[in-house]
Amino acid sequence: MPDDTRPDPRFGATAPLLPLALAAPGTLFQVARLAGCADFQHRMVAMGLGPGRRLQVTQNGGGQIVLALGETRIALGRGMAQKILVQPVATPA
Repeated sequence: MPDDTRPDPRFGATAPLLPLALAAPGTLFQVARLAGCADFQHRMVAMGLGPGRRLQVTQNGGGQIVLALGETRIALGRGMAQKILVQPVATPA
């Protein structure tokens, strides 16, 4: 996988993109990019998982990943989560 980084405008640093499937539970992330076909991308946007959306991984084990989008919880299979590229969001101190 190529090294794909995007600047974090708040901190002036670069944050590496990683697949949501590798995200640690309890960490806040922002969706940076959706890989996969157009149908997959449209489905994710319809579910509220478009680029720029902030989410928190609540469970990442076994075959599924559970996300918190505000008060909503969404479970995704590992294959779908592999196509969602995220970057960590620093929480204010």
